[in-house]
Amino acid sequence: MENYENYRLNHRQSPETKNPIIFYDVDGTLAEPFESPPSELKKLLVALDEMGVIQVLCSGKNHEYLAGLARGLSLKKSNLVIAENGAVIFDWKNLKVINLVEDIEKLSEIRRQSRDHLAERVLYEEPKLSILTFFLLERIEMLGRTHQKIKKLADDNNLQLFSNNDGAIDLIPNGINKGNAIRRVILDLGLSEKEVITCGDSMNDMAMLEIGYPITFSNVHPDLIDLVKARQGYIARQPAPEGLIEAISNLSEIRNFENHFYRLPIAHRPWGMWEVLATGPGFKIKRMIVEPGHRLSLQMHKFRSEHWFIFGGKAQVTRGDEDLIILENETVTIPKNVKHRIKNKNEKKLIIIETQLGDYLEEDDIVRFEDDYNRR
Repeated sequence: MENYENYRLNHRQSPETKNPIIFYDVDGTLAEPFESPPSELKKLLVALDEMGVIQVLCSGKNHEYLAGLARGLSLKKSNLVIAENGAVIFDWKNLKVINLVEDIEKLSEIRRQSRDHLAERVLYEEPKLSILTFFLLERIEMLGRTHQKIKKLADDNNLQLFSNNDGAIDLIPNGINKGNAIRRVILDLGLSEKEVITCGDSMNDMAMLEIGYPITFSNVHPDLIDLVKARQGYIARQPAPEGLIEAISNLSEIRNFENHFYRLPIAHRPWGMWEVLATGPGFKIKRMIVEPGHRLSLQMHKFRSEHWFIFGGKAQVTRGDEDLIILENETVTIPKNVKHRIKNKNEKKLIIIETQLGDYLEEDDIVRFEDDYNRR
């Protein structure tokens, strides 16, 4: 089996390859805590893996939980997960643990003192190698003097204290965070930050969002939004995990990544979404949803014709010089090299089954005549 050192050499990429690597926070970004990502997002992760994109899960959870999640998501391109908020890098295929905490001998004593302070307020302790995580009956900020004692214990032992929305608290050595673990991974794999995408939604993801091209969501803490704006990253309009699909869908519009993300099987756009249902020699079938009041950009395709079946709703179609109304259960054909646009001015979602025919059917076969926000 391939060990971690061989993994580094075998996955070290030349400057010409420049395959991106994506680091995902798990809870709140990929999925709700202890839940599986939604089916659409799973399809997207598998497609990215097949395209050669390395994807690394990052979490405060322990390394065995993350390894099981990575296996369940079929992430075959990467061997690695980052666990315990950056304290552990785990090569889950070869069962190699890399512990980034230098002094863990005092952990047992700190655990004992923490449990003494928290007394009856602990539901359970999550097993970890290098940090402490306690789930409490109520948020630590509500515990008055107990909070003060835990904070002093953390300060006296050079630890960070984090309180989470699910009632958990983490005690983590200073200098340990997801960002530093990510820097270790990309250094070992011979990558630069130009190939790195980081995705997170909470304050303990701040350090990872300071690296590469950051992605976050409109419902997160304002400090995260300010950071991502300052670094010219992407702020999804939808909350995660649906917002993650939106963000990755739009990576094809970013200059550094355009060659890697135009073959996605699912994409969320400001106007709605599309999903590839079937492909074969010379054809591709999609399901498209155009939200009420939205439209696509005016565009043309050089290499393919399109045939639209209106499965639900009513479409306003521009085809060359024609303006058409296409009703439910009706069809319209768009030849190659003909300008076209579809609009939904109704209150009901417009659902289209699109069949593309041609020798080249990739998403970069689009000539746009209006550079507006409603990108196809």
